[in-house]
Amino acid sequence: MTANHQIYILGQIYGYICHAHTQWSGVHNAYTKPMQAAVIAYMTAIKAGKVKPDDEYISARFSEIDPELEIPNTQELQGVFAFGQMQYNRNIQKVISATGMTQEEIANKIGVTRLTVGRWYRGDVKCPADKQFEIELLAWQEDKKEV
Repeated sequence: MTANHQIYILGQIYGYICHAHTQWSGVHNAYTKPMQAAVIAYMTAIKAGKVKPDDEYISARFSEIDPELEIPNTQELQGVFAFGQMQYNRNIQKVISATGMTQEEIANKIGVTRLTVGRWYRGDVKCPADKQFEIELLAWQEDKKEV
């Protein structure tokens, strides 16, 4: 799993916690120190009783992070973290629609068949996290083009 994907996941964790613990004021350097921010937010939310220590969403997402992950402080990676924070639990159908691309175009860009993308869209099969991340990056790139 790429560093970008892991940073995106840290952003998802942070976004999930911020949503669950709305009084959370946040870490002032969350974008420059995403691992610390996610862990601090998690511990604070547990202490406040807003998140359980064995929360399945958080546990599953943290398990995908390499503990040796080195995170350079770049604007691109800060953007990936922020994007993850906003998209912590986005429905794959909405992600696919947000790209503005056909299922065929998405399939060609991420190396799967159009039928596979269609199955994900309909909810017949769960989209793997790495492919959802790739599709979300496509949607993000489309959003950046429009700005």
